[in-house]
Amino acid sequence: MKDKAKLLRNELKALGLTSQDVSVRVKPCTYSERMDVIIKNLSIDIKEIGRLARKYEKVDRDEITGEILAGGNDYVYVAYDWEVLKKEGENFLPLAEKILNTNMGEVIAKTGEYRLYYFADVVPYLFVEGGSERRKLPAGDKWQLAESLAKCHYLYGFNFDEEV
Repeated sequence: MKDKAKLLRNELKALGLTSQDVSVRVKPCTYSERMDVIIKNLSIDIKEIGRLARKYEKVDRDEITGEILAGGNDYVYVAYDWEVLKKEGENFLPLAEKILNTNMGEVIAKTGEYRLYYFADVVPYLFVEGGSERRKLPAGDKWQLAESLAKCHYLYGFNFDEEV
């Protein structure tokens, strides 16, 4: 798995990403191994990094039941750095509180290409729409909503300058 991590690091480097942007580490995981890919720069799309990293995942399954067989598997975990996301989310807390008081389904922000909606369903979420992109982001409480707003700011260019 360490050689797979090295290959992934080389791919990321070829894209201009450094260890300051994305961390790649390998850890043992009950007779298997796990590659943790932690994104430290919120302007990097987690879906793209996930696509790159997932090709290094190898999970053996039972042919009949599909159950994961114990041992010898290579798992890949891709996520944003929790501390970075929390810190950036704090900047969006006042806006999150304001959005929680809006009407469901309203456009809360726009860029040239994207629109951002808030839905207060059973499980509240933000919905980004534009071009070929359709993405749901969690908004269960003001903290989760603030973190999702930070992602939208960095990934899609929402500035939230206009009144909600």
